[in-house]
Amino acid sequence: MSSYKLVYIPIEKGPRAGIVVDDKLFDAAALTRKAAYASMLDIMNDWASAKGTLKKAADAAAKSKLKSRPIGKAQAPATDHVSVGDLLRWRQLHRPT
Repeated sequence: MSSYKLVYIPIEKGPRAGIVVDDKLFDAAALTRKAAYASMLDIMNDWASAKGTLKKAADAAAKSKLKSRPIGKAQAPATDHVSVGDLLRWRQLHRPT
């Protein structure tokens, strides 16, 4: 069972959601095979399903042939980034009643 961390990947078109597994950074949408998971907010909006999908993807990451990069070479996010905790709180506050 692999643990993982959700991170932002800074790219020219804007940040994408990434998954760090064993010091390797993967694009979240590519690793999970869900195009909607390119955005951290979309992952949080689908959290009931996403947490299982992300766990399975993290477990399969070691055997994946997807391109990854060592986390040490990834750029640190800008200081104005949003944490996963912030996104979860926002989701709770804006949940339809």
